[in-house]
Amino acid sequence: MELNAIQDSFERVAKKQKLSYSKSQELIHQVGHEIEQALASIQSHSDSAISVDPKTVLTELKVKLQIVGSHNHLEGPQRDLNMSLSKHQKLLEKMLYPDISNTYRNVDFDPHIVNQIIISHFYREGLFDIADCLLQEASEPEAISLRLQFQEIHQILKALKSRNLEPAVNWVSTNQERLKESGSNLELKLHKLHFVDILQNRSRADALKYARTYPSLGFLSYERDTKTHG
Repeated sequence: MELNAIQDSFERVAKKQKLSYSKSQELIHQVGHEIEQALASIQSHSDSAISVDPKTVLTELKVKLQIVGSHNHLEGPQRDLNMSLSKHQKLLEKMLYPDISNTYRNVDFDPHIVNQIIISHFYREGLFDIADCLLQEASEPEAISLRLQFQEIHQILKALKSRNLEPAVNWVSTNQERLKESGSNLELKLHKLHFVDILQNRSRADALKYARTYPSLGFLSYERDTKTHG
C-alpha cells in the first residue's frame, strides 16, 4: 500500500511537470512567432516602396511580448508543480525514513577486506591501472596475485573474441584437476569447439589428429563415423 501511494504521488508530480513544460514550450513558441512576424514585417516593407518605421514595429512587438510573455501564464502551472513536489517529498520522508542514522549499526570495520573487494572489482573489470594505484596506496601487496589471475582471464577472453582458442585450451589443461573437482565440463566444451574449428578451417586429417590427442574426450567416435562414411 505504501508503494502504491508513493507511485500515485509521483505520477501526479509527473503530470504537473508535463503540464508546466507544455505551457513553457507554448509560451516560447509564441514569443518566437511574434519576433519572426516583426522581422518579416520590417523586411517586407524595406523591399517595397511602402515606408514603415521599424521603431513602430518594435514598439508593437514589445507590447505583444508583454502580453504573451506575462508571468501570469506560467505562475499557475508552476505553483501547482511546486505544491505537488512538496507533498511528494513529505510523503517520502514519512514512509521511507530518510534518516540513515536509524539504520546504522556499530559494527567492526575491516579496511583490509574492503580494499580486497574494491581491488578485485577493478581487476575483474579489466581496470588494471586503477586497481594497481589503489593496491599501492592501500598497502595491499598480497593482492598482486589477483592481478595475475584476472590478467590471464582477460587475455584469454581477448583471444576468444579473436577466435583464438589456444590460451583457453591451455588454461583448462593446466587447471584440469580443479575443474574436475568442481564438476565443470568446460574442458570438454573447449576441446570440442577447438576440434570443430580445426575441422572447418583446416583439414579433416588435422581434426582427426587432434581427436587422437585427447581420446578420453570422446572424439574417437567421430573418427569412426568419418571412416564409415568416408
